[in-house]
Amino acid sequence: MRIAIIGGGPGGYEAALVAAQLGAQVTVVEADGLGGACVLTDCVPSKTLIATSETMGILGGSAGLGIRIEGYDGLMRPRPGAPAGPVAVDAARLNGRVKALAVAQSADVAARLAAEGVEVIYARGRLAGPHTVVAGDREVTAGVVLLATGGVPRQLPGAEPDGERILTGTLVWTAGVRAHPSLSELGLPLDDRGRLVVDSMFRVEGHDNVYALGDGARVPNEATPDHPDPPTSQHALRQARRLAKNLCGSPSPYRYRMLGQVATLGRYKGIADVVGVRLRGFPAWFVTRTYHLYQLPLLSRKLRVVADWTVSLFFRRDIAELGMLGQRRRLGDD
Repeated sequence: MRIAIIGGGPGGYEAALVAAQLGAQVTVVEADGLGGACVLTDCVPSKTLIATSETMGILGGSAGLGIRIEGYDGLMRPRPGAPAGPVAVDAARLNGRVKALAVAQSADVAARLAAEGVEVIYARGRLAGPHTVVAGDREVTAGVVLLATGGVPRQLPGAEPDGERILTGTLVWTAGVRAHPSLSELGLPLDDRGRLVVDSMFRVEGHDNVYALGDGARVPNEATPDHPDPPTSQHALRQARRLAKNLCGSPSPYRYRMLGQVATLGRYKGIADVVGVRLRGFPAWFVTRTYHLYQLPLLSRKLRVVADWTVSLFFRRDIAELGMLGQRRRLGDD
């Protein structure tokens, strides 16, 4: 079986990997970079910004070790009337690091797809027929076409981005996401939110050989029949695995029951909703860390991480952390 996938985000690349492992010939068409928004603009960049803020927090406790930074007090607050000190966030360099890490993560996804024999075409894809995808100057014919175009941030009326930068210490985003606007150009059935209408087998309504999943599709879930899946990578990955198995094996309706959602909000703070039980503060943070630990591959890595986390519970972070020293220089080098 030959499968063409438009979109290289979590749903697209996971479906490609599983289908290739099951013996299918897979082509992924992606214009912006493998990994989608999760890798290029959301998850990876946010973790990088958190790491920078944590390092600034470490410097905030340096006064106890006898370190004085000109222009700042022991809590890293500027002293009134004092000249600016050397400690500050270099926004341009930080942004460069964010982009470099995102590119590296995207390259890892590309390497994994290549190892499984998946062809990747870096171009804007469009559906030219039930079995045809046009990608740049190429035309791909496949028995099945999967649309995994993902979503984009929703813009609120009267609050459209105009390019102005606003420096702030706290940002709360509540607008959510919406399906990619390119879906409206395909002539396929959409719901009132612009998502593709699919059945529990991921088939687009009225098209037997066209499938869709992820943020751009209204995916019914037999485990929650009254509520379609929310636009999260957690659900997109499950959808992708089920669809790939349906196409290359014994088909069965999509069914996935989410146990809950978790998030950390800083050191020892978090929020969680686990099987209907809502937690906050340290218990929620602990549940979040436990879930992340469970998802880590390899027993050796899990043991290393749990040892580090256990020590951190009882002791403050070591200010002499070797990871902060950067590249070592040879003796005699300037």
